[in-house]
Amino acid sequence: MVLPVPRPVLILLALAAAGLLVALTVMGPITQPEAYHNFIDTRAWLGIPNAADVLSNSAFVLVGAFGLWRTGALALRLRSIGSAGGLAPALAGQSRGLAHPVTPVDLLCLATFFAGVLLTGPGSAWYHIEPNNTTLVWDRLPMTIAFAGLVAAVVTDRLRLTSAVSLALLAALVTAGLASVLFWHFGELTSPGTGDLRAYIVVQYGALLVAIVLAFTRGRIFSRAVLASACIAYAVAKVLETTDAPVFRLTGQLVSGHTLKHLAAAIGAAVIITSLRPRA
Repeated sequence: MVLPVPRPVLILLALAAAGLLVALTVMGPITQPEAYHNFIDTRAWLGIPNAADVLSNSAFVLVGAFGLWRTGALALRLRSIGSAGGLAPALAGQSRGLAHPVTPVDLLCLATFFAGVLLTGPGSAWYHIEPNNTTLVWDRLPMTIAFAGLVAAVVTDRLRLTSAVSLALLAALVTAGLASVLFWHFGELTSPGTGDLRAYIVVQYGALLVAIVLAFTRGRIFSRAVLASACIAYAVAKVLETTDAPVFRLTGQLVSGHTLKHLAAAIGAAVIITSLRPRA
């Protein structure tokens, strides 16, 4: 396993991760405020309650489906290269005719990411039809799958992990992500209003932290510009999430911050697709 990432970058990543864990430990349990579900735009359309927040999730479905299609196209390309030139080029990741060397494990991580993005669409739509802590579970579960796939893809790309290590990392991240949401959910079932979100926060913001730090390094698949753009889009989405009502007022009640948050997050996922371009 080769580590092309400069040691200072790895040290910074480790310190930042340790700082996040220490901060969350010192803070104690973090619960889900009931006010979180009070979105400003409650207008119905065609019988759909909270229509803007519900329907804007279609962006995740479109981006996720297109990303899976592009990933599948690259997988077929990789397979054809292996069939035409022997298995060695494909297994070694030397996919001639592509803009970058890609391996089957890379594609599996990306497929996991785009599957999570696609599933976030119906999950988040279901939540926004009737926002509460129970339906919020279906919003967060697919998001953790997307975070896991993206982090595994970026780490594999930057650190040149072996296939076995990458697969183990992907499985661990998916498991940890799903467990973090279920841990909070079961806490809510046991005693409503006391579910602890700290594990989920580590998964969500830890994923963003890893992507930001590794965006400054070089890789095979993702350029610095692609990762930086995706991180910026996600950061904008988080800002829009916290400015739901102000954005609604500033736009003359045309669109709310949370509706735009869905679109910004989908754009961030769409940026990743630009790394999957075969050469002519």
